[in-house]
Amino acid sequence: MSKKLLNMLLVIMMLAVLVPTALAAPPVQEGGQDYVVVADDWLSKLADKYLGNPLAYPTIVHYTNQKHAKDVSYARIMDPDLIDVGWKIYIPSAKEAAAYAPTTAPAVKTGGTLVWASSQDPDTLDPHGAVSSWVANQYYTLYDTLLWRGPNQDIYPGLAKDWEVSDDGKTYTLYLRDDVTFHDGTPFNAEVVKFNFDRMKAETAVRAIGRAAAHDLIGPYESTEVIDEFTVALHFSESYPAFLDALSSHFLCIVSPTAVEKWGEDFPEHPVGTGPFMLEKYVLGEQLTVMRNPDYNWAPSFMDHQGPAYLDKITHLFIEEATTRISVLETGEVHISSEPSAEDALRLADDPNYEFISGPMPGLGHVLLPHTDKYPTDDIRVRQALIYATDKEQLVQIVWQGFQAPAYGPLTSATPGYNPAVETMYSYDPEKAKALLEEAGWTVGSDGIRVDKDGNRLHLLLQAGPRADTQEAYEFLQALYKDVGIEIEIRVLEMAAYNDACTAGEPEICPLYWGFSDPGELSIMFHSDNAGTGFNWGQIKDPKVDQLLIEGLRETDEKKRMDIYGELQVYIMEQAYLVPLNEWRNGHLYSPSIAGVQISYKNPRYLHVYDAHFVE
Repeated sequence: MSKKLLNMLLVIMMLAVLVPTALAAPPVQEGGQDYVVVADDWLSKLADKYLGNPLAYPTIVHYTNQKHAKDVSYARIMDPDLIDVGWKIYIPSAKEAAAYAPTTAPAVKTGGTLVWASSQDPDTLDPHGAVSSWVANQYYTLYDTLLWRGPNQDIYPGLAKDWEVSDDGKTYTLYLRDDVTFHDGTPFNAEVVKFNFDRMKAETAVRAIGRAAAHDLIGPYESTEVIDEFTVALHFSESYPAFLDALSSHFLCIVSPTAVEKWGEDFPEHPVGTGPFMLEKYVLGEQLTVMRNPDYNWAPSFMDHQGPAYLDKITHLFIEEATTRISVLETGEVHISSEPSAEDALRLADDPNYEFISGPMPGLGHVLLPHTDKYPTDDIRVRQALIYATDKEQLVQIVWQGFQAPAYGPLTSATPGYNPAVETMYSYDPEKAKALLEEAGWTVGSDGIRVDKDGNRLHLLLQAGPRADTQEAYEFLQALYKDVGIEIEIRVLEMAAYNDACTAGEPEICPLYWGFSDPGELSIMFHSDNAGTGFNWGQIKDPKVDQLLIEGLRETDEKKRMDIYGELQVYIMEQAYLVPLNEWRNGHLYSPSIAGVQISYKNPRYLHVYDAHFVE
């Protein structure tokens, strides 16, 4: 018997026996509690057990979804009759349940301009030329993806309404929506998809910095076969199980072929997608304003409504200083402030005048990448000494007041395939760091900085970007490393120059962090093909790393695939190819005058504001 039928029978039974006399009921809980769904659970059963009334299950749905809006570790319940084992839900207290009285939803207020402060200007408004993860907040307004990451990290339909994967994993057949048009009136169809993927493969999009992420994300893509107007088969030279996740990436957003051909190299200044908003005005380095797309009617199913967005416009303001971003929120000049400092996040998270949502970032944590092909960091003992000399626990407490968490390897703990074995491989041990440097031939000089047999100082250039809190972190590390005899020079450059210097391998140390939801994207930072051309800033050219990365990208058995990435993480740390610092917890503060803001299921650095609207 289905859970839906059981729920219906329970309702009928309850209605049949309701009499004025009070019926005996099981004791109800005093306080609300988290609950992890097990086999044979259904919501009316849980409501009966914990609330004394099987008909109270809508309260569990309400409070769980309310929690999910601020913490994506909770499930988002789309259908009360479909809950899965392992979901984290919230069972309200009797008092909370009594306070919840579902009514017909009031009409949502439409109109108005949302002002949103972010830290950085997009490197480009062309997704196929982008390298930066922070641009997703702008892309999600202008563009759509073929697939989406939705509740509980499941893959949801986007511009592709369904898909099939061949037995050998080399062909992905996509069944496309037939009701979508671009902002310029161009119809979305199979030829559009072919144009987009051929463009990514050819790398013809103009890039502001670095190597475009889209080219790496399409993996061993060969060609697109147009089967009919709304069906395509994408062919790969090897199996590529990470492709469904890649299709949900903002780097693979679908652009208008008509606009690309019309504007050529100037397309980033005239972006045209299928998203819920269209370009109105873009002032480089200052702001981006988008206006509602009146024809939009193809939002992913996990959004709360269909049809055009509620807001008239969104203005993105690009404000580098975190203190300024918070200041304009507090004065009411903006409605959303993303990436608050740890101090401001902790100060305002419980303030009733603001809403706060956050989550741990999956992907590559905040790490240092020592140059593995340049003296002296080509010596594994020097790289290991850097790790042993790094006090991560103190770093996150002093610089981020505990808001961030220590990192231990190339993947954060929020990433699928994370291997906890890396957590015990190194500890803070300055004496061991000193011993390794002595073994490598670096002796303490007269001023405490070590020198080699030729008198060269152990001087390392650490290339930093403009972000203030990371600069503070590097200054903290500078003092730690000096204690073991390593002299660190910190050089701060703007993002474009910073990327160029690290891609070219100029400094001995380059910091990097990168958000992604599939461990296959480690290829971007560690495969030898990306040394000197992409984001392999450690200039790592290790055949075993390449082999494991390729095996991971080709393996179709998910458990075996994760085991490969588990082995890779341990090997990377054995070779000291990176110095782990911290995992990022991304946060956003916003005014309670706004409702419907949703944190991205793919990466908490991003928000969905399609459902956002002003409240009275």
